[in-house]
Amino acid sequence: IQGGYPADFDGDPDPWLHITIVVAPDGGNAANVNLGTGDAVMIDGLSFVGGIVGIDASLVGDSLLTLTIITCQDNSQGLDVDVHDTAAVSATMLFLVGNTQEGAGAGLRVEVDDDAAVLIAASEISNNSTMSGGAGAAITISGSAAVQFTDTLFVSNGYLAGGDVNVPGTLLYDVSGAGALFLQASRVEQNIPATPGDAAIGGTQTGESLVQIVNTEFRAGPDGLGGEAINAQLAGISALRLIENSFEDASNLAGPVIHITPDEQGVAFVLRNTFAGNSSSTHLITTEQFGSSFVNFDGNIVRSNVTAGETLALSVSAQAAGALLRVINNQVSANESTAAGGGGRFTVDGPNLAQVGYNTFVGNTAVSGTAGIHLVASFISPAQASNNIAIDNTAGGAPADVTIEGFLANSIGNFVTGDGDPGFQDPDQGNFHLRSDSVLINAADPNGFEIDHDFEEDNRPIGDAADVGSDEATLMFCATDLDSDGVTGASDLAMLLGSWGPCEACPADFDNDGTVGAADLAVLLGAWGDCV
Repeated sequence: IQGGYPADFDGDPDPWLHITIVVAPDGGNAANVNLGTGDAVMIDGLSFVGGIVGIDASLVGDSLLTLTIITCQDNSQGLDVDVHDTAAVSATMLFLVGNTQEGAGAGLRVEVDDDAAVLIAASEISNNSTMSGGAGAAITISGSAAVQFTDTLFVSNGYLAGGDVNVPGTLLYDVSGAGALFLQASRVEQNIPATPGDAAIGGTQTGESLVQIVNTEFRAGPDGLGGEAINAQLAGISALRLIENSFEDASNLAGPVIHITPDEQGVAFVLRNTFAGNSSSTHLITTEQFGSSFVNFDGNIVRSNVTAGETLALSVSAQAAGALLRVINNQVSANESTAAGGGGRFTVDGPNLAQVGYNTFVGNTAVSGTAGIHLVASFISPAQASNNIAIDNTAGGAPADVTIEGFLANSIGNFVTGDGDPGFQDPDQGNFHLRSDSVLINAADPNGFEIDHDFEEDNRPIGDAADVGSDEATLMFCATDLDSDGVTGASDLAMLLGSWGPCEACPADFDNDGTVGAADLAVLLGAWGDCV
């Protein structure tokens, strides 16, 4: 079904120039699509408006529905698809705009099972409203089915006036069995919660399901109303993976940015995300573990946020048994707590294990308590804070870098205020890579737990032992790199010129003739650039 033709059908279709509009009859849908085994339908360049549903689609067998340059606008529900067996829906440049209903999923409702799939790319889901959550999209996945969003914008979706629910307002999901939900290279911004603290994206997982959110930007909701960007609950042996996303510049949040609750054997990986410039009336990032769950908070940048409580509040409940909390390779700097303790509080109760190591906590402030790393373990919980850097963290103006509580909790090989200069390359700009002259290179205490990578996924160890903190130094250094930054450049030239002339044991005397001169200058210029 092809739209976009001019009125006289003279010329090729152009849906951007010639809009073809399908108007629903009173009390009906703008389009109904029912596909069975062997069926394939493509709809290209049409707008569906004014219906109970813009497009209501049901697919079984191995059928395929392809949607390209499609708009569903001003319906009660934009797009509603039920996909079964091995059927698939593929949508590119799908625009679900201004749809309003009381039920969940005003913009998009998807239900997939068996081995079915729904793929949405280069699309926009915006200004949809509901009273039941998931105004942008409500997704139900079971069996081995999958739903994937790529390069999709979710903007200004939220609740109808008077809504009072406590479920994610933008994208609400329920994933079970071996089902999977993917959100990648997308953006979520200006989404409106029903009540302060409601999340933009979240839901429940059971079975061996997977939810993966990668390379997606989460931007501010309304000032003072927004809550979690992500609120996820896991059970069974399900997995949540949050990888290389950015959570930035959300102000006066009524809840944390992410809140994860794994139970049973659920696992959550929070890897290499950036949290910067946010402010919240509570903690910034929270987890609460039950069962024999596992949380791996690894390689994240958490910088310049303002919270009432700890920036990181990660905990394992006493109701858990055999759970593991691992916090490694993170850089937590210049965060401010306006109430009690700040920095990170890692609490583990019951017969569970916590490992907090190879992190860099610098320049965090709190009113009281601990502004750096605060590890709290119950009597029977093994816990370790090892090989962390925690310097210049202050509570009430006094140093408060590391606090360890618990009979089986211990502190091993941590570098704190008063231990000297850690040798960061440019800490004022948040660059906590280690210089070649850092005392922390090859200095990790072997009695601490071991890991095999740093915050950039460089291998550990590179030398005889791992480096302390989040960075494993990988720069190759050369004689002409006088300032030990891994590059022969302008600052090295300035140092050479500053020592020009006769000198004894001068680093810039590369030819060892007792004088820094033209020959040494030639050596430096010949090595200009990265050391190899």
